[in-house]
Amino acid sequence: MESPTLWVKKHWHELILGVSLLVAFILFLIVLPDYGMSYDERDLYEYADRMLDAYSKMAYGEPITKLLQFYDLAFYGPFYLIVGRIIIYGLNFLFPALYIVHAWHIVTFATFLVGVWMIYLLAGRFVEKKFALIAGLLFLTPPLLWGHATMNLKDIPFLTFFLTSVVVGFHWVDCIKKPETSAEPTFQESLRRRGMFLFVVSLVTVAILFIDRQFNNFISLPVINRFVSSIFESKPGTIYNLLYQKLIGSNEPLAIQEYILKASRIVNLIEFFIILAAILILIYLIMRQIPGTWRWAAVAGMFSGIALGVRVLGPASAGLVVLYLLMTKRRKPVLWILGYAMVTFATAYCIWPYLWGQPFQGILNSLAIMSKFPWQGIVRFEGIDFPAGELPWYYLPKLIGIQFTVPVIVLGLIGFSFMAIAVYKRTPIWKLAILIIGWFWLPIALVIYARPTMYDNFRQFLFITPPLFISASYAISHIFKHLRSRGIQAGIAVALIIPGLIDGVWLH
Repeated sequence: MESPTLWVKKHWHELILGVSLLVAFILFLIVLPDYGMSYDERDLYEYADRMLDAYSKMAYGEPITKLLQFYDLAFYGPFYLIVGRIIIYGLNFLFPALYIVHAWHIVTFATFLVGVWMIYLLAGRFVEKKFALIAGLLFLTPPLLWGHATMNLKDIPFLTFFLTSVVVGFHWVDCIKKPETSAEPTFQESLRRRGMFLFVVSLVTVAILFIDRQFNNFISLPVINRFVSSIFESKPGTIYNLLYQKLIGSNEPLAIQEYILKASRIVNLIEFFIILAAILILIYLIMRQIPGTWRWAAVAGMFSGIALGVRVLGPASAGLVVLYLLMTKRRKPVLWILGYAMVTFATAYCIWPYLWGQPFQGILNSLAIMSKFPWQGIVRFEGIDFPAGELPWYYLPKLIGIQFTVPVIVLGLIGFSFMAIAVYKRTPIWKLAILIIGWFWLPIALVIYARPTMYDNFRQFLFITPPLFISASYAISHIFKHLRSRGIQAGIAVALIIPGLIDGVWLH
């Protein structure tokens, strides 16, 4: 076991980043009362409550259609809002006087801080830890991101989950190295020895109860009808009559159909928890027996599905992972991609109530609406009012160029040039460099060509900005090769971060 001193020497970059995130969070809590509610937050709060109600109604087998009829929000994946609302219940329990708007801002900012850590991990694939640390700190400090991290409940969570999906997905691909040895037991052999009976029972239980719920309780409803009718038609002294006296007694009985409906709700609730328990058993058995690489495939697919369950553009992160898989020429790519996609869509289906009645059509509908968003407002740009779908071609590039600090923009562009050279020379990072370059520049090119509806600055495209910071760290790593003094390197690193801090204080 290594000593604490040795551990600190090996992980001082993570310690500095962790302390920086803690300081940022404390500073955020100090200025938290200065932030009000953005114009669409109240709708998002209600949407979160509706989605929690949707799960409750689903458990009882009740329709959720009316809950989804709420502006255009059904087309947004609700995962973050659902999880955030559950966390806020806990915060309200601990701090009853906490305003709900402040509670949501706390959760959103904490989500952003997770994204900063993901930037550090992703940059670490290109550069040494000290340069990845600079990338994380550069990402932490811009006023633009800090402000969105407080009040933007849609795009900052998507940015973080998009990043997480890419980081976990790349790690999964790196785990695919060589075929499993023949000496290792297959999945079927492992199950046969350890849990085949439990696996089959759980699978059959899920199938039967799921079919029953999907087709209006055609299995359980006749049993319910017979049971309730027996209670109402019971004779004194029978067990059914005892149930009648216990459940109804001297109260005026309702119509028998009312009791059948109540019994159906209870049965649906019981079936829901049985299905949930059986699914958890199946997941446990499968994850326990499959090789580690397939476990990582499942985890990567879950995060990809979560990204989709936050915003319909989530599959773009899966696209980066799949491209990396194909570029690294791993064995059986079709099988890997199929398993990854299945977990992705299964996860998205579970966490997005809008998909329950129409899984694939729902995703296509959401993608169609979001790609040509029906926002009819006016955007003022360069002193001129433009319809949201008729902005100049350079709208997005210019806003990115003027709203991040000069060091980030200059170093980012230099870093992209170095990455292009790395691709040309086929250096060890050239495959990842292609993906990082495409992640940033391809969406910009598509926006310039297609001119989609854009408004509220470029918040919908925050998820394409991480490569800019990773590229900046790559440029810094090349520049610092010519600076041997660690003191000078540290001074320059601090100087690069200071503009964001000064602008943040000044703008606040």
